[in-house]
Amino acid sequence: MESATVTASIEAAESSGRRTSASKWRRGGSPVGADDGLSGFGRGLAYRLARAGVLVAITVGVILSSFQVYLDYGSQRAALDRQIEELLGVASKPAARAVFTIDYALADQVAQSLLIYEFVIEAKIIGDHGELLGAAEKSMEGRSEHALKGLIDEQVELRRSLAPPIAQSQAVGQGEMIVKISRAEALSGFMDRAIVVFLVGMARNVFLILVLLFVFHYIAAKPLRELVESFRAIDSSDPGSSRIHSPNGHEDDELGALARVGDRFVTEVSEQIAIRRATERQLEEQIAETQSALNASNVASEAKSTFLAHMSHELRTPLNAILGYSELITDKDNTFSAEKNVEFVAQIHRAGKILHAHIDDILTFSELDRGGRPLDLKPESLRGTVIDALSLLRLTMRSRQITTDLSETASDTMVVSDRRALHQVLVNILANAVKFSPDSSRISIELSEDHGFGVVKIRDEGPGIAPHEMERVLEPFTRSANPMVASQPGTGLGLPISLRLVEKMGGALLLAPREPKGLDVTIKIPLKTA
Repeated sequence: MESATVTASIEAAESSGRRTSASKWRRGGSPVGADDGLSGFGRGLAYRLARAGVLVAITVGVILSSFQVYLDYGSQRAALDRQIEELLGVASKPAARAVFTIDYALADQVAQSLLIYEFVIEAKIIGDHGELLGAAEKSMEGRSEHALKGLIDEQVELRRSLAPPIAQSQAVGQGEMIVKISRAEALSGFMDRAIVVFLVGMARNVFLILVLLFVFHYIAAKPLRELVESFRAIDSSDPGSSRIHSPNGHEDDELGALARVGDRFVTEVSEQIAIRRATERQLEEQIAETQSALNASNVASEAKSTFLAHMSHELRTPLNAILGYSELITDKDNTFSAEKNVEFVAQIHRAGKILHAHIDDILTFSELDRGGRPLDLKPESLRGTVIDALSLLRLTMRSRQITTDLSETASDTMVVSDRRALHQVLVNILANAVKFSPDSSRISIELSEDHGFGVVKIRDEGPGIAPHEMERVLEPFTRSANPMVASQPGTGLGLPISLRLVEKMGGALLLAPREPKGLDVTIKIPLKTA
C-alpha cells in the first residue's frame, strides 16, 4: 500500500513538473526554431522607408510642379494675349486702308503677313459691303500634334472692325478683319517646358529613391540586420554563451539601447534556465533516489515473499521425513525388523543432509548478500580443485552409474582463487549436473586456458534450461519451469551463490543450452601471472 502511494506521488510530481515547464516556456510566444527569416527586398525596412519618403516627395513634387506650370501657363497666356492685341493693332491700319481703297493686293499682303506668326493659322479682310478683299490660310496637315494639345484651347477666332479714316467716316461703312488663332501652336514652347519639368521631377524622384535606399540601408536596415543575426545566433540550449553587441556607430542611439536591453534579457534568461536545470536535476535525483528505494523495497518484499513460499516447502519436506521416520522408530509398538529400522535411520540421515544443505545455502547467500567474508586469493591448481569436488560426489555417481570424462588441454593450470570458494562453486555445479542427469549417463569436464583465464566447462545430459530462462535461473530462489527440474529438491540458490563467488574472484560464470538436451556450464577464473 505504501509503495503504491509513493509511486503515485512520484508520477504526479513528474507530470506536474512537465506541465509547469511547458506552460512557463511556451507562454511567451512561438517556440524556438520557428521561421524568423528576414523579409524579402520588397518588404525590407529600407525599401519601405524609401517608398514612404518617395511617395511624399512625389506628392509634394507633383503639387509644386503643377502649381508652377499653372503660373507659367497664366503668364504665357497673358503675354500671348498682349502680343495678339499688338499684332491686330498694327495690322488693322493697313487693312483699313485696303478696305476703303478697295485694294485687293494690299489686303492679300496684310493677310499673308499675319501668317508669319506661328499661332495665326488663317486671316481674312472683309470689305464694307461684306466682300472678301484678301485671305490667307496656313495648312495644318503633316504637323505633329503636341502631347498636351488637348489641355489648351486649340483655335480662337478674333474679329476686328476696320474703321474708316476720319474724313470719310460719314460717307462709308466699316470693314472687318477676321484672324483665327491656335493657342496650342502659340504655347508649344510652354508645353515643352512643362513636359521637361515633369520628366525632371520623375528623374529626381528616381534618384531620390536610390539615395534614400542607400541612406536607410546603412543607417537603419543594415544595423538592424546585424542585430537580427546576433539574436538568431543565440543557442537555445545555452543562451548565455552568446552576446548581443551594439552595431558599429550606434552605441549611443536607439539601436544601441535595443542591443543592450536584448543582451541583458538573454543573460537573465540564461540565468533562469541554469536555475531551472539545477532544480530539474535535483528533482530528478530525488525522484531517482525515491524510485530506487521503492524498487529496492519492492524487490526485497518480493524476495521475502518468494523466500518464505519456497523455503517453507523445501525445509518442511525433510523435516517431515525426519519426524515421520523417527516416530516410527521410537514407537513402543514398533514391530519393524532391524533392517527396516536401519533403512528408516538412513532416510532420516538423508533428510538431515538435505536440510543441512538448504540451511547452508541460505546462510552462505545471506553472508554474500551482506558482502561476504574476505577472500583469500592465492594460486591454486585447477585440476586438483576439480578432483576434490568430484570426490564428494563419487558415491552418488556410483549408485546411479553416472561416469565422468575429465580432459585438459593445458597441464598444471594454476588460477588465483579462494580455495574454499572455488571448491564450493565446483561442488554446486557438479552436484546440479549429477542431480539432473539421468542414470547411466556421462558428465564431461574440460579444463583449458583462454585469454588469461583458467576455464572449466561442465557438460551434462540432463533436461537442460530453456534459453529464455538463462538469466532468470541466476536470480535467488528461482528455478527452471521444466517439470523434470522442478520435481527435484532444491532452494534455487546454488547458481546465484556460484555466480557471486566467481565474480568476487574476478571470473565469470556462463550457461549455454545443448541440443537436443543437456547444459553447458563454463567457469572462468583468472590465471596466475608469472
